[in-house]
Formats: sequence, C-alpha cells, structure tokens
Amino acid sequence: MMLKDPYSEIYEWCGEAVACHGNQTFYSSFNARNKEYKLGDVVYVRHVDDFERMAFLEILMLWELRGEKYLSLRAYYFPEDTVEGRFPEQGQDEVLCLEGEVVMSCREFLHHLDNTYSESKDLPELKILSFAGYCRACAVRRRLGELLPDYTSHPMFRALGGVHPRFRVLFCRETVSDKELHRLWKCQNLYRDVPDKKYPSKKKRLKIQSESNDDSSISDAGEMLNKAAANVSYIIPYMA
Repeated sequence: MMLKDPYSEIYEWCGEAVACHGNQTFYSSFNARNKEYKLGDVVYVRHVDDFERMAFLEILMLWELRGEKYLSLRAYYFPEDTVEGRFPEQGQDEVLCLEGEVVMSCREFLHHLDNTYSESKDLPELKILSFAGYCRACAVRRRLGELLPDYTSHPMFRALGGVHPRFRVLFCRETVSDKELHRLWKCQNLYRDVPDKKYPSKKKRLKIQSESNDDSSISDAGEMLNKAAANVSYIIPYMA
C-alpha cells in the first residue's frame, strides 16, 4: 500500500507557467499553507539534521518535472556557523554564500521549514544584497528617514535602492566551500539533472543578433540589386 504524501495537498503553483523546456515547466511562485514563496525570497531554515545553525535560503528557480515540484536554492550562513568561523573584519550583518546550489523537492523544503516555523514567524523578512547595495540601502534609509516622515512611499526611496524597514538587510561578499555543509544539504531525493541556466552572455547574444541582421540585410540588398538589374536597359554605343 502506497503511503500518502503528507505535504501533497498543502503546496501548489501560483499563476500560470512562465516557461517550458522539454518536459520541464517553470513557475515564478508557489503557495504553501496560505503563504506565497516567490523567486528571490529568502527564508530562515534550520536543517532537520542540524538544529544548531540557522541557514538563509534564497529561491533561485522553481520547476516541475513528471508531477514533482522542485526548487533551486542558494544557501547563506553567518560566518561563525561555517568551518573557518568569524573574522574581526567581518560585519555583524555579513553572511557567507555556500558554494553551489541546493536542489530539493517542495516536499523536502516544507519539511525543513516545519523545523523552523515556530521560530521564524517572529523574525523579520530578509533581503541579502551585495556589499555596495547594502551600503546604499542603509544610507538611503538613514538620510531620507531624517528628511521625510513617510519616506518609504516617496518615489526616490526605491529609485535610490532603498529597502523597506520591515526587512532585515544582510550582505554577502564571499563564497565558501564547506564540506560539512555540502554533505548536510545533499537531500535524500536530490534531483541531479538541474535545468541549465547557462544562457549565452549578453555580448555573445548581441553578436549573434548582429550577424543575423547583417546576413538578412545582405540578402535583402542582393535581391534589390537583382531586381534593379532586370529593369535596366543597357545602351550599346554605335561604333563607326
């Protein structure tokens, strides 16, 4: 007798698919227990086998294959939770990015969230930025906060890179390789054939587009010359 998946009825995709590739269908968000998780969201997670350390998982990609829903995630940790520990020059809001991506099913993702639910519901939402973005967000929040009472609704706030005060802002400057953490996040039902995200670079795409435009313009010019040549009546000069 097949056991029923306890999570199968509590998560579903939100909206229509955003892309399809082969037998893979991609989405931008999914709903679980009346909460929507979108691409770019960062969630607090304590691994079921490592309750001592808090991880921050950023959602990079969502897709479905043969009826199973998957996530591709980027894991962040505070420096003191990694193998090398915290150095004096590292900031209090600094996190380290774990090398590689964490891939798991939505079922496994919710299993880890259950391990952190009672704790994370009282924690602020997260934004993880580059160091430059972090400095800019803090400066905008401080300067506009001194000048405007309701600065978060001002158009300049988002234009200058501001982040709403409901978010806790962290920054990342380094990627680390930690064998223990890599082993920890190797999920039991790990889907190894991760969809390829290595698209051609912008420079290469522009070059390909330029070459195709050049070829089309050359062919168009050739057709115009042939038509013009067909309509020209050549005059042979009279030789005495």
